[in-house]
Amino acid sequence: CEAGDIVARFAAPPTAVLSMASDLLAAARDITGKARVVVDCGAALLRLHVSCGSIAEITTVVEICRRMSSAVSAPLLLERLPIAHKTDVDVWSGPTLGLPLMRRLKEKFDPDGVLAPGRFVGGI
Repeated sequence: CEAGDIVARFAAPPTAVLSMASDLLAAARDITGKARVVVDCGAALLRLHVSCGSIAEITTVVEICRRMSSAVSAPLLLERLPIAHKTDVDVWSGPTLGLPLMRRLKEKFDPDGVLAPGRFVGGI
């Protein structure tokens, strides 16, 4: 992963995976010219790999990913992001089913909140 590389993972609805992959690839290539998409149709997952050359490109790609996630109700995880941005950006977004259950499990098994605090979805 280069200093300006981003990997965004989407859990897309099966009916939207291919069109979403095409739209994401086109948008990212318009911004940086250096992008590829890896699709796992069986798991309805897709990953967008983008090499960015500037902070503006990184910000724009992240915004596009968030908009796409919201538009098709696909949870998004920014798996790789330059460290300077990771501290300022919530790497999880989109619908989060089961968040109340996840919070209760975290409270039960890590009552003091010492295991990777804030690094999971919803700030868990």
